[in-house]
Amino acid sequence: MKRRLVSALVFVCAASVSAFDYGATIDETLLFAPSAQADLTNALKTTLWMYAGRPAGTLLTVRLSYINQAYGPAEQTIPTVSFPFMFDVDELSFGFNYPAGRIVLGRYVLTEPTGAIFSHKVDGASLRYKIPAMTFGMDVGYTGLLWKNASSIAPSLMDIHYARSDDVVLGSPRLLGVFFVQPPPLFGQELRIGAIAQEDLRNPDAVTAEGESEKRPGMAGLLDTQYLFLHARGPLLPTLYYTAFVVYGAGRSLSYIDNEYRYSDISSVLAGASAQLYLREISFSLIRLRFQYGSGDGDASSFWESNTEGRLRTFISLTGSPSGVVFSPNPGNTVLGELSYSIRPAPASKIELLRTLQVVTAAVVFFRPTTGYISEVGIPAGATDRYLGAEADIQVNSRPFSDLGVSLAGGVFFPSNAFVTDSGGREDPRFTLKVTMSLSL
Repeated sequence: MKRRLVSALVFVCAASVSAFDYGATIDETLLFAPSAQADLTNALKTTLWMYAGRPAGTLLTVRLSYINQAYGPAEQTIPTVSFPFMFDVDELSFGFNYPAGRIVLGRYVLTEPTGAIFSHKVDGASLRYKIPAMTFGMDVGYTGLLWKNASSIAPSLMDIHYARSDDVVLGSPRLLGVFFVQPPPLFGQELRIGAIAQEDLRNPDAVTAEGESEKRPGMAGLLDTQYLFLHARGPLLPTLYYTAFVVYGAGRSLSYIDNEYRYSDISSVLAGASAQLYLREISFSLIRLRFQYGSGDGDASSFWESNTEGRLRTFISLTGSPSGVVFSPNPGNTVLGELSYSIRPAPASKIELLRTLQVVTAAVVFFRPTTGYISEVGIPAGATDRYLGAEADIQVNSRPFSDLGVSLAGGVFFPSNAFVTDSGGREDPRFTLKVTMSLSL
């Protein structure tokens, strides 16, 4: 009886919409990083997806995943199991159009316009409203119903404690709001101005209270942040495009000032720009130059919630943004410059493997604007070097069959004199190799 009821329900849903599609993907990722605690990481993810509706109209989206992940030392033939099984809801949303815009409700991926502050799945609502003179956008999402192992939201010391605790199952409980306005494009240039607010919803009784004077490792508080941003992009020439943004970060963070814990204001800056030159006639070449600056705090006693006087100047990104294959610090207290080149060597080949082959190379240099801490470990207190190191990466992508994609990425990071080992010597270069295969069914 239950089987007949489910079959009838599926038939009615499929008949009531103009499109119904479903399928599955299998993604295998093998990560080899000798400098990490777990040299070898293997992750197998199976995703079932379903779309019901019209892609440009009413649409129900469901994406369910099953992950099997293991890790262990590189010399082990069979890695030890960390969390062997995890079922997750990657997306469960219902979207529909109305005369002046679109609304999406449920679990979906929220990416704010800059992409450098927050990009993650949330449970919430998205609204877009368009009039001739302006487009308005608003998103409200909650992150406390995500599995901890599937969440990369960790902007505070309390989040780090949660990640290490076996008693905590869910991720960082935060309420996020994003609002922006976008005027009509002018000479092809797009401009977005907006604000982001994030509130830590943990119980205040579970964190360090203001006024405590005893300083102990691991003391953590609430972290509430707000951001104002300006984002622009567009063509400078027919084949030259740019993206630029600037963000002012505010809020409050727990600090240890005048021998007691108290909340201090945050005043920080994040700015970035990139230029891309597309040369289609030269094997679809793409040259990209990128720069990013994140303010830091020179008097902080660690990267997390630890300034000792005045305002906290370190920029706090809620999810971070990737920079290198090996070395990818949080944007706070870092400056990076990147030059990358992408090419398709044989776009006219009759062999699918060669025709879809893409090679991407990149060189990245890292600095810090102050002598304060960064998010990565290895730099001792008192180190004055502002140059952090350089990285060289290469990635090879191909799709030998229409339903099979393969990617091989590798990189080496050359630390500066700022990084030292436990014995006091200079740290050796770090290596990372990553193999990814994706099969669509």
